[in-house]
Amino acid sequence: MEESLWRHGRPPFQSDQLPVGERAGVVIVGAGLTGLVTACLLARTGHDVIVVDAHEPGALTTGGSTGKVSLLQGATLSAIADHHPEEVVRAYVAANEAGQRWLHDFLVINGVRFDERPAVSYAGSAESVARLEREFALGRSAGLSLERTRDTELPWQVEIALRLDGQLHVNTMSLIDALVDEVRAHGVRVVGGCTATAASAASGGLRVRTSHGDIMADRVIAATGTPFLSRGGHFARMEAKRSSLAAFRVPGEPMQGMYLSLDEPRRSLLSTTLAPAHSAGEDRLLLVGGAASIVGRARTLSERPDEVDAWTTARFPGATLLRRWWAQDYSTLDDAPYVGPLRPGERRILVATGFGKWGLANAAAAGLALTALVNGKGLAWAHTLYRRRGWPAPNVAQMLHTNAAVVAEMARGATRLLGGENEAAGAKDDARVELDGVKSVAHCTVGGVTHRVSAVCPHLGGIIAWNAEESTWDCPLHGSRFAPDGTRIEGPARNGLGAVDAGPRHVATPPAAPEA
Repeated sequence: MEESLWRHGRPPFQSDQLPVGERAGVVIVGAGLTGLVTACLLARTGHDVIVVDAHEPGALTTGGSTGKVSLLQGATLSAIADHHPEEVVRAYVAANEAGQRWLHDFLVINGVRFDERPAVSYAGSAESVARLEREFALGRSAGLSLERTRDTELPWQVEIALRLDGQLHVNTMSLIDALVDEVRAHGVRVVGGCTATAASAASGGLRVRTSHGDIMADRVIAATGTPFLSRGGHFARMEAKRSSLAAFRVPGEPMQGMYLSLDEPRRSLLSTTLAPAHSAGEDRLLLVGGAASIVGRARTLSERPDEVDAWTTARFPGATLLRRWWAQDYSTLDDAPYVGPLRPGERRILVATGFGKWGLANAAAAGLALTALVNGKGLAWAHTLYRRRGWPAPNVAQMLHTNAAVVAEMARGATRLLGGENEAAGAKDDARVELDGVKSVAHCTVGGVTHRVSAVCPHLGGIIAWNAEESTWDCPLHGSRFAPDGTRIEGPARNGLGAVDAGPRHVATPPAAPEA
């Protein structure tokens, strides 16, 4: 898996030791921006906090993001308004304003370098122009100082663009490093390479089971994208989406704005000077986002990485690709994030999820809201934005559509098992899923090393698919991902794919349906 521009060349993370058998006030699972902001705020108010992460701070979504901390987010407000009353839209803006303001102050106080830049969303088709006009009205109503314009730095004409000045751009790993330094100064232990697998009631608190041993906690906060505990059912109300970001060396003057298209194919564009010099080799780089898809499912032609490269070189002659990486985030079916109890009545376990690829300001807002919940206080915007709502017709229709697609992927997986075709045809690797007697087997050869693992995702029994771009096994049901040897990378699965020994081959028979 290619490291992001922000993570490339970093020294190994020095983990703290997990105090096995001890008790903490709050155990936070996930050391991305949400987890570390929450740990920082709780530690400042005197809480005893431990942070555990299956990888290391900023290893996944935060470290792979664009670094934009923007209140102008494409057509996000319009998407929320499709499902919710306008008060929820206003609360979403208030949450992001609070998150952005907290991050700005933290960056200034801690001397973390950042840029203030205009954010620009633009449209070229009649449909996207209408969407952008609605975004303008909703944003202005919520207090955003949006401006309409046709003047941009882009080397092509747009029908209309919205501009919001004073937005932030940051090297996300510089931010993560500063947060780790502060929480450790408050006595917080940050433990990497430690996977949390369960939390259950015990001795007046919660027993948290991890790959390093058990610890006790008064509260647990799941800041892991999709909650590591399935009993809240969040995985069935979200989609896991994976997008690429590529860094190009481009001749000419860098763009000052941070641009996002509403038309297909969606593209994100911004120039950066914040990459570490030893990893970039140049002071200024153009970052191009695209190649988005639901994890484990077929990518449309326009979203393939080679199409992103062709699109970039056609519009920015002389562009040279330096690095490409990928990041994953989760979108709720009603397009509003959720921060609160894992399930109704279970207030000792809190979660934060569904940031829809706008995780930086939303993560800081989630940290503020989670801290308020732990301290028994309320935030007006949090109550409005995050409260559980009923299921009006549009939400029900979306949930039925999404879960019908999951059922279709289960059937497609069974067909692939029976076919046993090379899933990496034309790529550098060899990979396939097939029946070997009664065993559902996934095997791949990467870098000359062959692996045989179970083809069944341990979460809900989906048949994994080969991701030739990243050389990983991905589950098309709910976004769990695994290394070629079956090691879990991310997603709702708590365990990896078990190794399968080679044995006598038998005639393939149709697989049994996975358990619900």
